[in-house]
Amino acid sequence: MMTEISVHIPNLPGQLARVLKALAEGEVNICGLTIEPVGMDYSIVRMICYPLERAREQLYKYAYGISESQILAMPLEHESGALSKIAQLLSTNDINIQYGGFLTLHVGTDKVIVFIHSNNDEKAQELLIRNGYENLDNEDLEFLPKKLS
Repeated sequence: MMTEISVHIPNLPGQLARVLKALAEGEVNICGLTIEPVGMDYSIVRMICYPLERAREQLYKYAYGISESQILAMPLEHESGALSKIAQLLSTNDINIQYGGFLTLHVGTDKVIVFIHSNNDEKAQELLIRNGYENLDNEDLEFLPKKLS
């Protein structure tokens, strides 16, 4: 599984830029990013970063409180229905996908990396591996272009 870092920020100009600057200064690569409003005044920024420890250090250095979640990440064929197969597999086993997204796609490959968080990530991981899906972790992000070629 991968670790996803979440930061709550005010919905004000420059707040996201400040988070991204902190990571850029630490030479942290953001491989996945989602931003969701939480009410009218705040947003939650969810990021999949490499190297993970340096991302933590940089965010703490800039006085950001972070939370971490485990998510599933796997390469899929970049074709119609690939994500649908996973959703069907999980739903028939009473696993709900609570949110998800895609990581950066590397040009020249026929795969995309999807990430999901479910109501039972451990069961989902076992089920996906048993059905032939590869599970990635944060360390795989360093070698991702080579893995997808």
